[in-house]
Amino acid sequence: MFLEFFAKFSLILLIFLLPLEARWIFDQADLKGAPFEYGTGALYFTDTLLFISAILTILWKWRSNANEELRIRNQGFLWIYILIAGFGLMALAGVGQAEDRKIAVYAIMRLWEGLVLWWVVKNSPLKPQWAIAAFCFSAVLQAVWGMEQFFFQIVPANIWLGEAFHSALILGDSVLQTADGRFLRAYGTLPHPNILGGLLTAAILLLCGFIASNTEKRFKIQDLRFKIIAWGSLVLLIFGLFFTFSRSGWLAAGIGILFGVLWTAFAGRLKSVMGIIFTVIICVAVLILIFPEAFLRFSVQNRLEEMSVSERVREYDDAQIIVRENSFVGIGLNQYVKELQNIYPSFPAWKIHPIHNIYLLIISELGIIGLLVFIIIIAWHLSFLNKHSLPLLIWSGAAAIGLLMIGLFDHYLWSLHFGLLLFWLIFGIFYRLAVGSSQKGP
Repeated sequence: MFLEFFAKFSLILLIFLLPLEARWIFDQADLKGAPFEYGTGALYFTDTLLFISAILTILWKWRSNANEELRIRNQGFLWIYILIAGFGLMALAGVGQAEDRKIAVYAIMRLWEGLVLWWVVKNSPLKPQWAIAAFCFSAVLQAVWGMEQFFFQIVPANIWLGEAFHSALILGDSVLQTADGRFLRAYGTLPHPNILGGLLTAAILLLCGFIASNTEKRFKIQDLRFKIIAWGSLVLLIFGLFFTFSRSGWLAAGIGILFGVLWTAFAGRLKSVMGIIFTVIICVAVLILIFPEAFLRFSVQNRLEEMSVSERVREYDDAQIIVRENSFVGIGLNQYVKELQNIYPSFPAWKIHPIHNIYLLIISELGIIGLLVFIIIIAWHLSFLNKHSLPLLIWSGAAAIGLLMIGLFDHYLWSLHFGLLLFWLIFGIFYRLAVGSSQKGP
């Protein structure tokens, strides 16, 4: 009893505190005299929680080995275990050809943490509804904190939250440039507004699943407080996402909502999402009326946006060079920036970073085989969607698809600690819902 409680509580706490970037840096990497985030060795506070949660889950699973629910949940587990473990081992094997083996090891540790989180979510006694609730509650706090940062135009440094100081007056910080000046974008406690945008996108789509599921008899909650909290949280998440001014987040949320609505209609449950459609339309209309300057994020006439687009075009040319030279096995995990430095030795440090596309990044670092295994893992997860899927499964699939869409335009889901954990957390939740063991309610 106590073991099960602590296994559940540790995972809830881990998911809730996941956005906190508090860490102990034991090896600060350097690139041309500037801090090199992608090669830095650090122990995050959430790493400790993940370790504790994994140990408690292992102990609980061992004690509950004869449990029928576990047996049902683990049907077909060997196939996906082989795929995911093989993917992690493939990355580990890439250390041999890495130019900088130390930072390759740091990246492998981050990747394996994500894979372990997927395993914990899959095997934990915690029902996925509670995992989603903890995730959405945490995201709502991040949305509120991000909006406060936008309105006050400052992000105060906080060592316990892992926040660095940001201001619209500091060159290099993420801002929206308008005719009226520079506006600091919402960061939350995360290192970049686009990352906050990815978090809020996933939370919006998962919360839509909760709301849509409330129309099902087995899930229906008549409590007025639940409805106020759920709908109020959805509005806050949408507003928070808006003030990140993250184009990838906006696009992913839009495509995820469209997917969720269409698949729900395909499953014969369109009525359950009419309120979601209405709420999203009203919120977007109000936000555009309040801050129409947001459209500048799509203007190629804006200086900052023009620079962003031209830089991404160059990145694709660079990726072609790297992939052609190492197409089969890749250059090794976390070596993309090092390879880029060899191609452009005169580039300043701020201009050297991974390509904003996780698929090209994976094929560059792990080769064609690595990308193929990754795609098979994703396809295997999404294959659980069918006409008879319940709303919560459909919308968790929409959250997974939203992250895959973000992967076309950003790299943090592969290159950064929080991004990897976010990615594998969402797919772990999706798998738990897919196997059907959670459909008995929270």
